[in-house]
Amino acid sequence: MTTIKQMEIFLKVADCKSFTKAAVALYMTQPAISWQIKMLEKELDLVLFSRNDNTIELTEVGNYFYHSCKQMLAVYRQTQEDMEQFHTLKKGHLHIGASSIPGEYILPKAIIRFGDEYPDLRNTVTIGTTSSMIEELINGSIDFAVVGAKIPEPKIEYIPWLHDEIILVTAANSHVPRKLSLYELKSQPLIMRERGSGSRIMIQQELQKHGIELDEANIFLELSTTQGVINALLSGVGMSFISIWAAQPLIDSGLLVRIDVDELSIKRDFYIAIWQSRYLSRAASTCWQFLLDYAGQLEAMMPINTSD
Repeated sequence: MTTIKQMEIFLKVADCKSFTKAAVALYMTQPAISWQIKMLEKELDLVLFSRNDNTIELTEVGNYFYHSCKQMLAVYRQTQEDMEQFHTLKKGHLHIGASSIPGEYILPKAIIRFGDEYPDLRNTVTIGTTSSMIEELINGSIDFAVVGAKIPEPKIEYIPWLHDEIILVTAANSHVPRKLSLYELKSQPLIMRERGSGSRIMIQQELQKHGIELDEANIFLELSTTQGVINALLSGVGMSFISIWAAQPLIDSGLLVRIDVDELSIKRDFYIAIWQSRYLSRAASTCWQFLLDYAGQLEAMMPINTSD
């Protein structure tokens, strides 16, 4: 039977593409590494590495076994971690994925509060588009995600977390109109987040309700972060749709102003996304429950009109 140790050795050899380098990394001798791989191939009755002079490469079946080992070891290590932290949460690493607005403007403060209650946990927040974070969740790279839109996936449960409003803003020193009709909006210079972002998905859906395709608008710049969009706006050119969580502090400080668009109201929820059939560690389940409980305090800091 293939052992955890053999899988770890196999993965290290594959990553290093060298028996010698793997031996150094694992504090073993090169003959011991070679023997372990030989026994593994004998047990499987398959050739995992193609050996050519001084180089080695994974065979087709070796590549398949590589990814299977990665998954199995991930489950094994997660189980070990769960057992260690099951009662006290004194150990563990919590990995949360977040789309731009929650990740940059909301979660940092919330996770700091969570850390006050569980100081021994190590917390990591990875920020990307809503689409990319859902992919990370499906791949098992993160424990759960906090996103700004629902990406259809039958095995993912979306739990409503916070309310949000996406508003149209421009720099206070810009010369663009402060009130627009939907027709006028189409010709205005827009700065947008990239495709796949939760805010862009919601904007596109709302405009389509009014017979407007976002791709037909005058988008002259696309950026991969909300902060990048804000920096571009502050140059005094163009306008952009931004979450009120990011925009309101800059409106309060006089750097940005809101533009009213007739008949357009873009409201959404942020969601905690969980893979239903995957076991959540105690740290992960405790954290997302904490976020749900903390939502009221967060929204008190940013009153949002949720009426239609």
